[in-house]
Amino acid sequence: MWNVYETPWLLVAISLGLFLVIGTLRSAWPEKAKAWTWLIPIVAFVAGIGIDFAVKTDHEKIKTALKQLVSFTEAQDVPAIDRLVAAEYVDSYHRSRTRLMEHIRSRLSRPVFEKIKPISLHVDRIEKQVATAGLTTGVVFDPESSLAQVVGKSLIARVEFEFTRQANGEWLLSMMELTEVNKQPVNWRQASGQF
Repeated sequence: MWNVYETPWLLVAISLGLFLVIGTLRSAWPEKAKAWTWLIPIVAFVAGIGIDFAVKTDHEKIKTALKQLVSFTEAQDVPAIDRLVAAEYVDSYHRSRTRLMEHIRSRLSRPVFEKIKPISLHVDRIEKQVATAGLTTGVVFDPESSLAQVVGKSLIARVEFEFTRQANGEWLLSMMELTEVNKQPVNWRQASGQF
């Protein structure tokens, strides 16, 4: 079913169509033309714009969380990353939120990244309280970092995410799996052996 909150710009397109229809009808029957009929496309247009700015959808919240995760990682802001991770976090390598945050703290204690540039960011599905998303990103390492000496100056990584909706409506990271590095399948265990 169509969700007006996910596609508010459709109302803008409908308002333009209404404008053309009303203009045509007013030309065909000028004696029946009423000034208030021009309000119909204007109201539809304003509703489309208003909905887009007033309502933040789950899709938009998840994309925002992903973008924040990337920017906080690039800035090596561990407390900010910590706020985006759910208490029930678990992945194939980090069996708890605590282990993940310990790993992040140890990696980000020294300069690691020069630049993280998202190439593709997408939300795959949202079902009830769980959403899955993916990110393909280019990573340029700080030339002095140990990672740059092990894997080279840069790489392209693909990561799959799972987010869980919290009681306050916020989406927090509940799982993150590294799936690909430089177009080669990889997992956390393989990657952590190199780093």
